[in-house]
Amino acid sequence: MSPLYPLPIQGVGTARIEALSSYLMRLAHMHSVSTALLIQHVCEAGGGSLPPSAILAGPISAVIRPNATTDGLVKTLAMAGRERAQDLECLTMLAISDALHRGMKTYSQYLRWCPGCFADQVKAGTPSYFQLAWQISLLGICYDHAMRLRDRCPHCNGRQDGYRLRQDLARCVKCDGRLDMVYTTDLSTEAPIKDITNLVEHIAQAPGPPVSCGRHLLCRPHAV
Repeated sequence: MSPLYPLPIQGVGTARIEALSSYLMRLAHMHSVSTALLIQHVCEAGGGSLPPSAILAGPISAVIRPNATTDGLVKTLAMAGRERAQDLECLTMLAISDALHRGMKTYSQYLRWCPGCFADQVKAGTPSYFQLAWQISLLGICYDHAMRLRDRCPHCNGRQDGYRLRQDLARCVKCDGRLDMVYTTDLSTEAPIKDITNLVEHIAQAPGPPVSCGRHLLCRPHAV
């Protein structure tokens, strides 16, 4: 496979920034290959410093976690593709590796999504994608739609992880059922955690550690 084609990142500079896992799946579809094959190509283009097995041994959702594997993937993907490493870093949690890397349950093991957000994307005719914020376990409710985040297809109950070729991220990788279907049971009366939304917005705008105001664990830095 030749050097990768450019692919615009979704949600740039906002709290709705795309997750690196989502970007990889969309990039693979653009090149008509499976996500696994794309990752193998990216690792080879990087000179072999990052073995594909380091990534493929875990779920695709894990590539946003702040660790050495994610850091290596960001750098090798920048070498093989058209995006800068600093822009790709905004699709991960690398910026807060000192704060949110220890807890085993900090990040979701499976891809999660808001059906309302997917429905909006489909209606607008824009690319469907998984947001970075959805992969933080503490965030269980979508801030935009007050809907519970899903991690299973509403039709076949299947998970959305996997390294196969995906035609549309708003459709189930197993049964091709629509993931943007909204049901009354999706609605929640719980309040979404605004601090996480602020944190992801900060990461999307500029990689680097967030500034705490002293009152919350995760806060957006004040404008200066």
